[in-house]
Amino acid sequence: MSLIRAGRMAEAPVAVISPAWRLVAAGIALVLAAVTAVPVRALKTSRAQEEPALQILREAMGHEQDRAVLESCLARIDGEIQARPGFGLNHYAAGWILSHLGKSEEAVAAYDKAIKADPKIADAAYNAGVILAGLGREAEAARHWEAAIAADPSHIDALYNLGQLRYNGKQFAEALESWSKAHALAPSDFDIAKKVLQATQALGRREAAQQARAAVFAIWKASEDPKVRALTEYVFDQFDVGKLHVYAYETFEPKGELYYVYTFRAAGPDGKVVGTAQLESSTAIRDMGTPYILGVTVGQDHHTLKDTFKELPSYDVLRPLIIKVIEEYLAKLVLSASASF
Repeated sequence: MSLIRAGRMAEAPVAVISPAWRLVAAGIALVLAAVTAVPVRALKTSRAQEEPALQILREAMGHEQDRAVLESCLARIDGEIQARPGFGLNHYAAGWILSHLGKSEEAVAAYDKAIKADPKIADAAYNAGVILAGLGREAEAARHWEAAIAADPSHIDALYNLGQLRYNGKQFAEALESWSKAHALAPSDFDIAKKVLQATQALGRREAAQQARAAVFAIWKASEDPKVRALTEYVFDQFDVGKLHVYAYETFEPKGELYYVYTFRAAGPDGKVVGTAQLESSTAIRDMGTPYILGVTVGQDHHTLKDTFKELPSYDVLRPLIIKVIEEYLAKLVLSASASF
């Protein structure tokens, strides 16, 4: 049978976790957030053992917005637990239902009982980790994702989320290890390839970063996923400038009279973007023989700066210049906002 599994953590500012939930069970898919498809897991149990829990789970999934039905399903699965307290799938179903009733702590406890009854139910550990991450209990979430990986080394989403948690904690080598393993399992997964690049950039491994960037572009060009092909830019690096967290975007195919090659979006502690710095190009400056120039944007106000380039600068040259621009033009916006409270 297939198990219900929550999806990957979304890209978010440091210290902010935005889990995207996706549920898959017994051939029935239910999407709670827009996330890409992931493989489902199988339990080696007999159909006779699975059937009661599966029937209850299917009914709960079909009425996940109906609290009365969920409560009824929970009562029925509790009956199954009383009859067979050592059967992991019963506890797993209870965990799913409890999580949809908003009973996060109880859901984690149920998933933990499922793991104890059957340590090979990797998705129980994984889903518990997603709930714990949403509660801000990151150390516990990491332990659960590690347990999911130990139970199933091919659990891509556990590897992905563990990598994101490590990256958020600035454990870049550990993040790269997790994401590299996920990339080996899913070499055509755009999001994972992008994360490998981000971790490699954070470690300052420029040659490896060039290879990782090439992989991102190759996946983007070859992807049959319309959402991936519709992307015009992607995050290739992240870093902090004072209280700002900066997302560095690269445009896939910069073109037109005015275009941005790189856009650095600076977000405050609340996750809201306060402004951007850009490496941009326009017809006017190209005609002047200096096709690239630094710019800064705050709201509707856009200004070009004095820094121009005859050739596309390397990232090692560009990054410190961008940091200075952010410090001069954007960091003070966060300080002003903090002083006003």
